[in-house]
Formats: sequence, C-alpha cells, structure tokens
Amino acid sequence: MQGICGEVWLTSALTDDEVPNALTLCCSLRRVLTSRKIAVIYSSKVSKALKEALNYGFDFLFHLEEDRNSAGLKNEDFVKLFALTLKSFDKCVFMSPNMLVVKNCDELLDQGKDNFQQFIWTEKGDTSVILLRPSLQVFHTLMEGLQSKNGTTVDTYLRNWISNQSTNCTFIEEKYNRLISPQNGMLLR
Repeated sequence: MQGICGEVWLTSALTDDEVPNALTLCCSLRRVLTSRKIAVIYSSKVSKALKEALNYGFDFLFHLEEDRNSAGLKNEDFVKLFALTLKSFDKCVFMSPNMLVVKNCDELLDQGKDNFQQFIWTEKGDTSVILLRPSLQVFHTLMEGLQSKNGTTVDTYLRNWISNQSTNCTFIEEKYNRLISPQNGMLLR
C-alpha cells in the first residue's frame, strides 16, 4: 500500500528548547532543495506558540502519543520507535533535531531497497540518522521486547534486534553523519 507521501524527512521537537533546532534542520533541508516533505514529531511539552512555529515550518506535524510508551522509555528514545507508527509514509529518514544539512542528500531515501530491514543507520551505531520503514507490527514487537529489558538502551536493543533479523545488514554511509568541531571548523569522523 502506498503512503500519502512515500518518503519523508522526520525529526522531533520534544521541548520548547528543541523547537529552534528542529526548525533550523527543516530550513537547512529546504535550503539544499530537498524534493521530499519534512515532518516533525512534537510532545505535549511544546508550548502552543512554538507548535504554531512548527506548523509554519514543517509539512506534517505529529503529536507524540506518550500513552503508547508501554515500556516506560524516555521520550528521546521513544520517539525513534514512535516513528514506526507513521503508516502514512513508506520510508522515513529520522534525524536528530541537532543536525544541520549542508548538501542535498535525497539519495539517502533511495538507499533502502524494497526489502530493507526496518532500520538502517551508520555502521558505528550512531542513531542520529536512521532510515526506517514504518510498521505497526515491528513497533509492537519492539515495545514488548523493551518492556522486559530494564537497563538496556533503545539503541543497544535495536542493534541486537536488527542483527537477529538479518545477517545481511546494510548501513548508512558515514558521510551522512559527521561532526563539526567548533574549535577549528574541521569535519571529524
């Protein structure tokens, strides 16, 4: 079944303090002329005024349904799994709101072939950029698994779950997630 918007860039704004970062990420995606829509997941901690700012900047807004967090995860972790519930999309690239896009990278959404596993991220395990395919079945499976894994981080659990699902793991190239050192402006790997 084709989603309403096949592929989308996705980020989060879980507090008022994160809204400027999310809007900066959105503006950077538009500045590099992305051909995809841009969405944000916001929580009830975002004020009405800043929600309006998000509405102005993003194509789609989704309220984080915290009542679905049966594993009691922090919102920062739960939002990565909540993205799986957005069945109106075929593929999403979830990006941390602290990211800045400096070059068009729409090909990242083309990376996942039709048969890719639910998540793809960098080989080093950084989940600041995640390519995912929404699936309620996978969402419920992961939430059930995390309920009994006290002390296990979501990222660790996801890495283990993915490695058990597929022996043929693909990764996002590291070039899509580089740090910039504020001291010297150099790119770090």
